Amino acid sequence: MMACFTVFFEMSLIDLIWPSALIAGLLAWTAGLADPHSRLRNISTVLLVGAVTVSLFGFLANSGFNLIAVEIALVTSCVALLAGWALRSRPAVMLSSLAALAYLVSLFPQLGVFTGIVDGLSHIGIPLIPVLLLGQAALGHHLKSNAILFVTVTAGYIWIFAAAKDIPFTALAGLCFGIASAQYCLAKAWAVTGTFGSRLHISFAALLTLVGAYYIQSQWMNVNPDQLQPVWSPNMLWWTAFAGAMLVLFVSSLMRYKASSISLVGIFVISLAALALPLATAKPDFVHMAFEYIPGLNADPGLGLIIGATIIAFSLVCIVNGLRSGHLSHMVLGAISIAMQSFILYRPDYLNMDFGVIFIVSLICALCVAGLIAGSTAGPDLETRQRTS
Repeated sequence: MMACFTVFFEMSLIDLIWPSALIAGLLAWTAGLADPHSRLRNISTVLLVGAVTVSLFGFLANSGFNLIAVEIALVTSCVALLAGWALRSRPAVMLSSLAALAYLVSLFPQLGVFTGIVDGLSHIGIPLIPVLLLGQAALGHHLKSNAILFVTVTAGYIWIFAAAKDIPFTALAGLCFGIASAQYCLAKAWAVTGTFGSRLHISFAALLTLVGAYYIQSQWMNVNPDQLQPVWSPNMLWWTAFAGAMLVLFVSSLMRYKASSISLVGIFVISLAALALPLATAKPDFVHMAFEYIPGLNADPGLGLIIGATIIAFSLVCIVNGLRSGHLSHMVLGAISIAMQSFILYRPDYLNMDFGVIFIVSLICALCVAGLIAGSTAGPDLETRQRTS
């Protein structure tokens, strides 16, 4: 209330440094004495974040640092994260996650979310955001809050787009597909050990993987045999992020192999699929060179048909796993994906012998591979762990 009064009458925040610090001390004392699961503790913690933030703003203004609106959100996220860690408060960690998400969304003015509210852009917090997100994710797991994990993971993928704004969107979509695939495999490994949040990560990563695959497929569904997509040389950021994702995917697959929930063939197939699509977006000339050895079929839409067949096979696996484990979200996701893919592939341009053969062969191969992987991962112990996770 004091801060709002000061802003409304265009007074200086410097006058609120010590009053806000005093109020913050009283709130910290109240939160410390309150029951850990009481509403008093949660309310006191959130108000503590506001008091500390106001005091900090006044101190920075007194030192000559005038923050804009988006930088205020960044500072609030840092303060809330520290308060949430010290007092083990879910609302404080959620406030930190939402503030970081608001800062990231403000980096995309074309969305129009903060039109008339944000008076400028600030990229000063991009290097700091991964540290905040890591702390939020760790506290989200510790406090067992799926809401915090969802907001944090969403902010993480938005940060990827903000940090890689100079990368072409198609290559960026391929990179996100690789990262989502790594997250999916890591979540499957967590599901084996019963780690909290594994179901959320599996559902989120599966959805994002399908979205990335759909977008990449759309880039290869043209029926123009002479259209060669431009070659793009991925920069060091792209290669570093992609290599890190593949390392996480491989290590998590080894974790599942150690728990006897996947075979070596499954590791090889999953790793190859996660490698293929991102590389196809970064080096499309390699795809065209490979299709030159297939008579009567071009990369456009040959690769698109192969991706479509793989998506259908993956969707069927989602439905089967959903029926086996009782997860309705997996069944709904698989059914919607098959319906969308049927709508995409039902075009007069694709109703010929060459396209039909490549699609049917690709679908049979994808189903065989999916069945092989599912057969190697099935078992009563695994089913029980998946239900309990």
